[in-house]
Amino acid sequence: MATYYVGTGGNNASAGTSWGTRWLTLTKAASVVAAGDTVYCQGTFRETLTLTTSGTAGNVISLIGDYTGAFT
Repeated sequence: MATYYVGTGGNNASAGTSWGTRWLTLTKAASVVAAGDTVYCQGTFRETLTLTTSGTAGNVISLIGDYTGAFT
């Protein structure tokens, strides 16, 4: 289980594992996440998101809109 970050000013070539190394797009996150992972997102995204990996009943994939900045 991993935690990733996506937001304005990010770079899809980065690790995505902290706010300082955040990704730019949700598409990048969707290509990496696995069951049990969490993605904190801050910003406005105009892209089509397709998850090709499934979570499980005990290990869901969570995308959380961090509008307050509490996690990023």
